[in-house]
Amino acid sequence: MSQFMQDVGAERLRQIEKGYTPEHDDEHGPQGLVELVDSKLMWARNAIMLRKNKPDDPEAAKARTYLVEATAMLVAAGQALDRESEDDDE
Repeated sequence: MSQFMQDVGAERLRQIEKGYTPEHDDEHGPQGLVELVDSKLMWARNAIMLRKNKPDDPEAAKARTYLVEATAMLVAAGQALDRESEDDDE
């Protein structure tokens, strides 16, 4: 597994430890979580544009962090969507 995917898994666990549990996520629903992902991706896009094609630029590190956070939130949104489907099946 790539370092990026390992970091996404660690970020999702960190989010849960901070209180962003499945129950909390369900309160916002998949749409609310995807809206958060969208804003985090905007920050990543801006950081990527600002890094000036220099991989060691601090903006490059920020961009990666934003992408890890957004991907972990997207995983949470997918899980919330799955839970909604499971509830509909009952």
